[in-house]
Amino acid sequence: MMYDAFEHGPKINSIAADFELVDHQGKKQALVPLIGLNGLLLLFTGNIWQPSSVRRLLWLQRHVNRFALLGITAGAIIQDYQSSLRSFQMSSPIPVPFPLMADVDGLIQNAYQMHGQTGLVLIDYERVIRQKWLLPVDYMSPNMDEMLQAVQLTVR
Repeated sequence: MMYDAFEHGPKINSIAADFELVDHQGKKQALVPLIGLNGLLLLFTGNIWQPSSVRRLLWLQRHVNRFALLGITAGAIIQDYQSSLRSFQMSSPIPVPFPLMADVDGLIQNAYQMHGQTGLVLIDYERVIRQKWLLPVDYMSPNMDEMLQAVQLTVR
């Protein structure tokens, strides 16, 4: 396929890159322990205090329980400092029920071909990337019905 070289984000059906990052609480987080019974939904974004990043994190906070009922855990990989992530968590009007992971140098975002991109990546329980949703600045979240359909395909 000639267009693969120009595809943004990780390739569907590829193995998700391992990582180890520090979260907003100063704890180390890694890919495999984060994966739930049926998978993991990762949000990738830049500076946590950008209005679009805040809206997307609040969106994920609102919907994380819907995914959890299907055995999908969530996490956010943010190209920002751990101290900024901690400040966000402390000022959030509702608790942050998933790790906010600091990827200051963008190495993990690069590993997922998400550097300079904002979006969500769905990884199944075998570490296979099953779906991605790239989110331009003016597009806050993907269609929930489409997301739930993709999640259903990862359920064992």
